[in-house]
Formats: sequence, C-alpha cells, structure tokens
Amino acid sequence: MQIFVETLTLEVGSSDTIDNLKAGIQLWLSAGKQLEDGPTLAAYNIR
Repeated sequence: MQIFVETLTLEVGSSDTIDNLKAGIQLWLSAGKQLEDGPTLAAYNIR
C-alpha cells in the first residue's frame, strides 16, 4: 500500500491552536468525516 501526501495551503491566524489546525487538516483529508484514532484504514475505506 502507498499513501500519497499532497501539499496543503491553509489560511491560519497567529492565535490558532495546533489542535484546531490538526482538526482542520483531518476534516479536509477525510472529506468532512470525523476520524477516530483506533480503526484501521480499511474501516474508513481508505485503499
């Protein structure tokens, strides 16, 4: 299996937290679905 990572450009402010940034990236990568930490890639149909 290969995972391809793209470069993202995000608008952020100096008061944004790392938690907010990570959550925004996760939502972008998962097409708006909240991903849990435990399930496998297959559980999210990531191939």
